[in-house]
Amino acid sequence: MEIAGFAASVVALVEVSVNITVWCVQYTKDVHHADEEIANLCREIGGLQTILVRLQVSSISSELLVSLKPVLDGCLEDMKSLASKLKPSEGWRRTRQVLTWPFLRRGDLVPWIERLERQKNLLTAAMTVDLLEMNRRIEHHLEDMKVKLKDSQDETMLGVSNIWDLLNGMKKSGDDEALAKQREAVLKWLAVVGYQSNFTSSLSLCEPGTGSWLIKSDPCRRWLQLGSRPRKNLWLSGQAGSGKTVLMSSVLKVALESVANSKADIPESRKPCVLYFFFDFKDEAKRVTRNMLLSMLHQQATYLPEISESLLELSARGPTHESATNDELFDEILHNASNFQETRLVIDALDECQDLDVALSFLQRLDAQTSAGANLLVLVSSRDEIKIRHGFRSTNFEKLPVSEASIDNDIKKYIEKRVQQDDQRRFSCFSDAIKSVIITELCSNSHGMWMWAHCQLEEVSQRKSARDVREALQCLPESLDDTYQRILKNIHPSERKWAVRALTWLCGAGSPMTLGMLEEAISIDLDDFEVDEEDRLFDSEYILKILGSLVKVRHDEQYPEVMVVELAHFSVQQYLEKPGLEFYFPPSIVHLHLAKACLAYSTSKTFETALQKLDSLPGQQEDAKEDLWLFLHYCTTFLFEHFCGPGVEAAAVDFALQRFNDPARLSQYHTYARLAHLQDLSRPRNMYVHYGWWRQSACGENMEPGYSASVISKAAAYRLRLLSWGFIESRMDISNIDDAFWTPICYLVAAGEHAHVGKVISQLRSGFEKVYSPDISDFASLLGSVMQPLGSALIVSVSTEKTVTTQYLLGELMWYINLPQAERGWSSYFGKLLRILLNISALHGAKTLIVKLTEVLAEHTDFDEKEKNVVLQETIHCAAQTRNAGSKDCVEHILATGFQPKIRTASFRSNKLLHARLDYEPDLMRIAHAD
Repeated sequence: MEIAGFAASVVALVEVSVNITVWCVQYTKDVHHADEEIANLCREIGGLQTILVRLQVSSISSELLVSLKPVLDGCLEDMKSLASKLKPSEGWRRTRQVLTWPFLRRGDLVPWIERLERQKNLLTAAMTVDLLEMNRRIEHHLEDMKVKLKDSQDETMLGVSNIWDLLNGMKKSGDDEALAKQREAVLKWLAVVGYQSNFTSSLSLCEPGTGSWLIKSDPCRRWLQLGSRPRKNLWLSGQAGSGKTVLMSSVLKVALESVANSKADIPESRKPCVLYFFFDFKDEAKRVTRNMLLSMLHQQATYLPEISESLLELSARGPTHESATNDELFDEILHNASNFQETRLVIDALDECQDLDVALSFLQRLDAQTSAGANLLVLVSSRDEIKIRHGFRSTNFEKLPVSEASIDNDIKKYIEKRVQQDDQRRFSCFSDAIKSVIITELCSNSHGMWMWAHCQLEEVSQRKSARDVREALQCLPESLDDTYQRILKNIHPSERKWAVRALTWLCGAGSPMTLGMLEEAISIDLDDFEVDEEDRLFDSEYILKILGSLVKVRHDEQYPEVMVVELAHFSVQQYLEKPGLEFYFPPSIVHLHLAKACLAYSTSKTFETALQKLDSLPGQQEDAKEDLWLFLHYCTTFLFEHFCGPGVEAAAVDFALQRFNDPARLSQYHTYARLAHLQDLSRPRNMYVHYGWWRQSACGENMEPGYSASVISKAAAYRLRLLSWGFIESRMDISNIDDAFWTPICYLVAAGEHAHVGKVISQLRSGFEKVYSPDISDFASLLGSVMQPLGSALIVSVSTEKTVTTQYLLGELMWYINLPQAERGWSSYFGKLLRILLNISALHGAKTLIVKLTEVLAEHTDFDEKEKNVVLQETIHCAAQTRNAGSKDCVEHILATGFQPKIRTASFRSNKLLHARLDYEPDLMRIAHAD
């Protein structure tokens, strides 16, 4: 019973202490002269509550509980007396009375706090004595156990040791798992392009002994030999189609084998390392220097047992590699190279690099490292172009020209294998005598041109008799250009329209295309951009027969059933871009046709018709359907990419406006974009389509208008000024809000299009003024339709430091806020927006804006003094979180207004958000669109 009475006293004490705490909080809102007394009282009550919780633990002895009962009863009486003084009068909430602190004179509360502290100390002391007694009993019990367990001590210690080993093993396993996940995340961050496919495909063309003349040459032998002197970087140069990529693959194979066969006793981090990258004109992702750097970093990371701290820091900046600069990636490669005995870099087809100046700059820096004694050696291949020659002029790169005499033997091996072994069954009907003639004639006329020999083999293999073969061999074209001209000339007139369409797509497509995608693409007439269902090819492989050796088919390693069609060689595209030819495909015309074709396809019913046709066919058509979805995905995604082609926007803007001004077609585009994005495919869509709307804005910030963004947003992100202006004038998609809570005006602000922003804002003002009147009933909804896009645009403007645009938008905002019916209180939309803008401005160190916004806070809001102080406290807190030099000026300005910040910083709603990286977080924009 005594224990039950003790428990009842504890419960009663807890209940009274909670009531006192609640009332103290209520007093703080109305009483400002007793803050310190209230804080001291709350602190003592909090300590008492902690002790009461400990008293309820089952390990407290019953003797202690009984002895403490009088202390608890005395404490309960004091707390009840205190509660009777603090309890507010009944109905004070309903009458909205202001609470009055019952202890009028300073010090009246002190005796109560002192008695509470004494009783708290008594309880603590008693619990301490009880704990000491319990410890003494435990020690005595342990001594008894030691005596009883002495005979089995060895077995017990062994068991403890085993348990300890098991725990250590579990800890190590957990650490290893965490490191493995961390490593996987970094490798995924770096894996932007598959770098192995070009090497494996070109290696399949190598015969035993291919490239041996190069590998055995003195410069290349020294380059391959570890620790060789003198150390020289090499430049393999040769004419188009001379087989440089095959030669580079041969050398790379030897280098990789030497690493694999290096001494087993060498630590993994000190073994030699081979990095490689093959530039490729057919793949946009493999034409960029940045992707080369990322690819080489990825390879280094796979060699090393642990990811370096510096690389972990780079990857931790953001979800994509965009957060790291090219120089930082290059420096990381150099840093990691110091962990290896030697590092060799193999770079093929430098002339196919899109940003050649950037690549040459990094190669010059690599060469400087080699000359300075670093353990780095580079092997580069390209055609002997003037720009590359000048780039290597001031370096120590040693030139290795691919001469006709040196490559002829490799070409002969390739021709003999194609004709004699005939894996593709192209020459199975040919007699041995004819085969011998083919080998002799092609070898004697190839003149060091591997691609030339390949094209002639394709041409000869289609001949139907020995006489046809001999006639073809008697009039062989002299050069690659002559070869391509003959192939195109031999296309039947009835098939030329399909050849032109296919070559247009293959020359300008922004990503590799499957055979099924190309089949759907060439169904679009490039004159009227309509699809005639009667004009579709019966079999998609017909196009391969029409184009012959101008194209090649590549089977994906992971999905062998998928056929990716591409131009056979870089020289094919270069030939097609030469003026004055019958088949002339300049980039401007190519991208113009593809822009219109993508636009027409993604705004028509053609896709639905094709999908219904596949559904009606017997058998499994899943691969064909996936190709159809991939092509739709390409059209909706790459549409604006093609508009960026030279002169395309001006030539196609009327066509685009005509299409999108039709509400049905615009709706069709948005529907297709959403369906293509959400379609569940068995093969990853980025396997062929390098999907992503990442665009660099004028201020260097990234914009990502996803499938849900408006057409104005996408045009702005691609900086298509004419197109976005036309969309704005048509008031098209102007109020759209995408999944990231961005409106079109947000993208226009980020792209630096101040005139376009002004046009949208004037349209919003005009629409508002037409409806607004002083006695309007639904003013809040009308104002919200304008304030939300304006507010989100202001957030982007401040974040991207667009000073002029920010001042303009802020002026517009104040025009609306100064209307009589506008709410300007703490919980209003304007109040929330003002707080966000102040916080972001502080983070960016925008003192000029801080000055303006603090004036707005002081003069144009309905905040009370306490709320204003909270806002200024938040702003100072944000400024303190950044090292921006201007943030100090922001703090000094706020302090100069007479504001005195508290030592303890108040927490606030957007604290976590605003102290993050501020890369246009969706949560930040969601706040801007909150009701």
